[in-house]
Amino acid sequence: MDFPNSTGVWDLMSGTGTATAVTLMADACGADARLVALMQCSRVVLINIWRFGLFIF
Repeated sequence: MDFPNSTGVWDLMSGTGTATAVTLMADACGADARLVALMQCSRVVLINIWRFGLFIF
């Protein structure tokens, strides 16, 4: 899969609650917006799974 180098940078630049804004800005700057959105959503899911695991144990 070939994607622009800036795609990974856009995922790292986001803060809490900025997934939509980062995806739109990434698209405007030529990054793969679908991949940025996928990374944003997967990060939220993984962090919530990790937090649930800490709560249980």
